[in-house]
Order: sequence, then C-alpha cells, then structure tokens
Amino acid sequence: MSEIHDVGLPSCPGCGQLDRVAAVPAVYLSGKDAIQVAVPAQGDMPARTETRQVTTALAEALAPVPAGPRGQGCLGGAGALALFVAVAAAGVAAIAPSPSDGASPVGFPDVDGGSVFPDLSWLWWVVGSAGLVGLALFGALAAQSLARRGRIAGRAQAEALWSRGWYCARCATVHFRAAADVPQGPLPLGEFRRLVWGAGGYADLAGRYPRG
Repeated sequence: MSEIHDVGLPSCPGCGQLDRVAAVPAVYLSGKDAIQVAVPAQGDMPARTETRQVTTALAEALAPVPAGPRGQGCLGGAGALALFVAVAAAGVAAIAPSPSDGASPVGFPDVDGGSVFPDLSWLWWVVGSAGLVGLALFGALAAQSLARRGRIAGRAQAEALWSRGWYCARCATVHFRAAADVPQGPLPLGEFRRLVWGAGGYADLAGRYPRG
C-alpha cells in the first residue's frame, strides 16, 4: 500500500512524510463552502435565512488568482435600486395629470369644482437623475470586471502550475513533484503564491494580499 502512495503522492521534502499531503486544488476547494445564516428580524424586515459564502484563510492563501474587488455586490445593488426608482418615477409621472391637461397644481383650486391634482412634472427630473446614477454605477461595475479580466488574462498558465502543487498540512508548506521547471524543496505559502501568480503575469498583485 505504501508503494501505491509513493506513486500518487510526493512526500513532503520538509518532514519526509506524506500522510498529511494533499493536492493544492483539493485543499483550496475544501476551504470554500456555502453556509445558511439565520438573520433576526429588524424593523419591518422579518426573520430570514441567508446563504453566505465562506472561505478559510488557508484557501485564500492558496488561491490561484487574486480575489475580486470588494463591494461589487453593493455597487450592483445600488445601481439596481437607482434604476428601479427611475422606472417607478417614470411610471407615476406618465399617468399623472398635468396642468396642461386641465388639472390645477396644488395651491390653485379648480374654479369649476373639479379635482385638484398635484403637479408631478418634477418626477421627470427624478427619472433622469436616478437613471444616470444607475447607469453610471453599472458602468463602473462593468469597467471593474473588464479590468480584472484583462489583468488576470494569464490565469490558465497560473492554474497549470498551481494544480501541480502539493500542500503538507504538517509543515504548512507547498512542494512540487521533482521536475526541471519548478523549484525543489518546501515553499512557504507566500512564495508559492508569487510563483503561481508570476506564471499568470500578475505577480505584482501578491504584495496587496496577506502572505502565507
């Protein structure tokens, strides 16, 4: 049985053991999960259950690419809210009577005893402003996504090297199977990250994230 293990798993060059050795992609994926979180009632919002993504510190340290920009969900939510306000305001403004239709603005009673309608023409300003804000927010979100996609264009090359790594839980280091194109010996997580991200062409981003 040990001979089969020797073929499948390269022993750790630091401790010489292989019982705590696992492939880097497997360790990375095992550190990512979705959990159900109970959110208590707040104000008019009833109690509910939300699904949240959690990632361990080890999985973050072994990530083959930098994490996406924080706040993208908030940016998209704010953009959607702004566009919703614009659409709602447009709907109200479109069906509301205006003084040009014979209705009198508030403060000017109808001498014929008819109904008095408020002047809602100002809603078109809300439509324009909210629409511009929503489009600007979605434009910023799209620009961030395109910039990130271009920045990590070499992800395939990085993942090709990343997938060859082996993590030793006993030593908290990564090593490769003996080959001429990879360094030998145990690598700290930060060094492994710089090596992998360098293969993808974005090694300079390694300094912006916590090192292993």
